[in-house]
Amino acid sequence: MKVWDYIVNSAMLGLEKPASGKPDLPEELTAVFDLINSSTELDRESKFLQQASVAYNYRKSGFQPLQKNDLKVFTAENENMPYAGASAIAALSKVIIEDNLALLILWMQLCAVNNQLVVADLLPEVLDKAANHTSLRRMTIDCSGNRGKWLSQFNPEWDYFGPEQSEEEIWLTGKPEERVSLLKTIRLADADRAREMVMQTWPQENASQKLELLKALRQNKQSTDLFWLESLTSEKGKVKDEMQNLLRQIPNSSIVQKYEGFLSEAFFLKKEKALLGMVTKTVLHFKFPEEVDQTIYQSGIEKLAKGNSGFSDEEYTFYQIIQFVPPVFWEKQLAVSGEQVVEYFVKYAEKFVGSLALAVARFHQKHWIPYFLDHKTFYPDFLEITIPTDQEKYLLKFIDSLPNEVLQYALQMSQEWSYAFAAKVLKKMSGEPYRFTLAIYRKKIGLIPVEVLDELENLGPEKLDLIPVWENTKDGLQNLLILKKEVLQAFTDK
Repeated sequence: MKVWDYIVNSAMLGLEKPASGKPDLPEELTAVFDLINSSTELDRESKFLQQASVAYNYRKSGFQPLQKNDLKVFTAENENMPYAGASAIAALSKVIIEDNLALLILWMQLCAVNNQLVVADLLPEVLDKAANHTSLRRMTIDCSGNRGKWLSQFNPEWDYFGPEQSEEEIWLTGKPEERVSLLKTIRLADADRAREMVMQTWPQENASQKLELLKALRQNKQSTDLFWLESLTSEKGKVKDEMQNLLRQIPNSSIVQKYEGFLSEAFFLKKEKALLGMVTKTVLHFKFPEEVDQTIYQSGIEKLAKGNSGFSDEEYTFYQIIQFVPPVFWEKQLAVSGEQVVEYFVKYAEKFVGSLALAVARFHQKHWIPYFLDHKTFYPDFLEITIPTDQEKYLLKFIDSLPNEVLQYALQMSQEWSYAFAAKVLKKMSGEPYRFTLAIYRKKIGLIPVEVLDELENLGPEKLDLIPVWENTKDGLQNLLILKKEVLQAFTDK
């Protein structure tokens, strides 16, 4: 036992019951302890206190470090990329002090695109940020160079620099979230390959992982998925529900064909007399079929409408089925254009217009979207199938009539807003400074273009009592935009 541990234990137990064993005395203390023990003038307690005092001072005086002359010193390899310039590093320092993740991501993106590195002084702080935010890790690895890889061995929290795994290794041995992420990436590039990967490991997957893998296959659905999906008849619960959901989104699946057969019996155009029989008009009629294939209700269609839905049971069946039928079906069924289909629905089957809009989004029929623009209803599903510029155009049509919905979806966008869109969105946001606080602007600063700096003075609430609140928020937003401008200019100025 080490001498100090022996003394502490003896003090706690009392000298009547000394600690077990003997103290492992350093060579320098052996003679001193022997001298104290040999004294005839000291009692047991005095001897113990003197020994404790000697041991205490010995510990305080320090230790000679272990001498290992054969240890190898590992240093980082020389860098093969340049460090970021002085203005970029100055901007990074401010971003770190500001502790703004959005601006840090922007800085790291620009650094990676320009094939530059973070300087050594700031590297540990950046490594710490990436340890807490996985969205930063890939860029941090790219911008840390050899020094970052070297540093990562000294801190377990920086272990994300580990050797890069192959796709096969990730798929077979990776964490569940890593496998799903890989599958989504491959699915977009090669849908058939992604499906074959899932088929390969399907028997070994548990129910939870099966569900997540099927959800990953929602992207880039193909008719070649049908044979395998329709073979999963033994699956149960949520896995079965997701399998049916996928089948309902592939146009030539057996489920969709049954839906089309059902609707072809129920919906038709009929000419009727109008204005005392002087003119005729074409009317869209629909009638629930007398006989219904009951397997339709086994595919996820509910028979009974919810009490507050505003639908009868039959109407609710129609509403559910229409959203899982490709819009091109209606062009063939009614022998009219897509624009006319929407007009007929708006005029004669208005309850089902929303379901038709869902089908447009589900089957990516972007060319149908303009047919709904004269209708006053906002269909957020359209945003998922349009490019950012078209998303902005669509949202601006509803910014005055449905500001809450528009602001909600605007803040969910991933690409920076255009100046025109930002000016109108910020005008709405500035009118509610208690709802849209500085914390929201800090989080979403990546969406706001620096060009609106000159527009800030023209923003603000109409209510006078809200102006002081907005002024404080505006000052913070202005500082964020100035810092964002510094970051952008640091990588553009040569």
